[in-house]
Amino acid sequence: MEKTKQNLKIIALTLAALGALSGAVEGQDGGLSPTDETAEEIRTDQAEARDEPRRRIVTREQIREHQNPLAEALMKPFRAIAPAVTDRVTRFEENREYRFLFGVGGNLPVSPVFGSSSPGAGFGVGFTASTKDYISKDFRLTASSIVSFSGYIDSAAGFGLTPSSLEKRDVALRVEAFQSVRPKEDYFGAGPNSFRSARSTFFHRETGLRANGSVKLGKDYRAGGFASVSRNDITDGSDARGAPIGSVYKPGSLPGFGGNIRLLEIGGFFQADRTDEPEYPRAGWFARVSLSASKGLGKSDHSWRTFEIDSRGYVPLGSKDRVIALRFLGSFRDPSNGSGIPFFRLSRLGDGDTLRGYETHRYRGASSVHLSVEYRYKLIQGIETGGLRGMDAVFFGDFGQVYDRLGDLKWGNIQTTWGGGVQFLSAKRVTFAILYAQSPEGGGMIFRTGKTF
Repeated sequence: MEKTKQNLKIIALTLAALGALSGAVEGQDGGLSPTDETAEEIRTDQAEARDEPRRRIVTREQIREHQNPLAEALMKPFRAIAPAVTDRVTRFEENREYRFLFGVGGNLPVSPVFGSSSPGAGFGVGFTASTKDYISKDFRLTASSIVSFSGYIDSAAGFGLTPSSLEKRDVALRVEAFQSVRPKEDYFGAGPNSFRSARSTFFHRETGLRANGSVKLGKDYRAGGFASVSRNDITDGSDARGAPIGSVYKPGSLPGFGGNIRLLEIGGFFQADRTDEPEYPRAGWFARVSLSASKGLGKSDHSWRTFEIDSRGYVPLGSKDRVIALRFLGSFRDPSNGSGIPFFRLSRLGDGDTLRGYETHRYRGASSVHLSVEYRYKLIQGIETGGLRGMDAVFFGDFGQVYDRLGDLKWGNIQTTWGGGVQFLSAKRVTFAILYAQSPEGGGMIFRTGKTF
């Protein structure tokens, strides 16, 4: 109110001055003009109006009256966590590894990592390290390691090359040595009709060297290749829910069961990404196909070819606030010359992406097909708290099966799961999701960072 009075006073004085000046222009004797005192008063009032702090039109109490109590309750835990997260970046590896990265703007040479190194590994802690641009903008040394509370370990060290002379082509090359330790892996048998009661547990240590490179072809397309050589050792596992694998299978009776299984894999891929937002797609489509050949080295006589496809589509229902998301996954392995595929390299279903609600890697087979359907509805938007911008409701259904022969691929062997939950959003990506999944064998909660697909 005080500010309004000041503004009216300034306007009145200004009009008076203009009137006097107008009279002088019209030829009145004496030519009236604003006095020095009047001009100074105008300048003083204008300065006071500029210096006065801005006032809220709506009070905090009025804002609270219009806030959703349910949204407030759901967001409270994340207000405590979110300020510590800078980029809220999720890392989605090709082997479906999800990790949550913390760090000051992502610019530190060493950053802590929290999350799961692989499906079934449980929560873990670790680090990522990189020389970034300290040595060269084209060359980086990298290292990472994460250890879960269940004893799972994933470590890697190597280098990355992104030649600036080929910047327009977006070329990248990465080479690294790696080691993974999985002490509590489960095997329920192969084929679509395996039984949960047939669970056995095994320890899997894999060490080796891998390389991958890719080049961007235009705006939406990318092609590349990959290669790896590894040594795999399988012994009895430590999961109390299953029998040690050595008590169920004898070495030689199960392909790949034994020590020093050496494998060489070489392949290539092509992908197209026509989505509107890669980290939070609401329209468009994505497709990736890969073809590889794997062969045993030394005394390992395993040999097979693999063809994989990952296709996704996003269909807005009237607006991008309501979306149907579809994903088809196909993994097809063809043994060569009658040799067997190591059981730990069979196609797998049952994790945070496929047949959600079943136990990790519940089904294994030479090949697999899988379809996911999700309905995503924007539940809350426009919030501003600790980097979080909104929340989606998610409802999903999964359908899939594994098979060793085409004759096993039939409706009666298809497994299904369903569920739903919420996912929390930052500006252009999903940061965190809480889902419940139900299958004929039970159900459970899924906590994950990053989008589902």
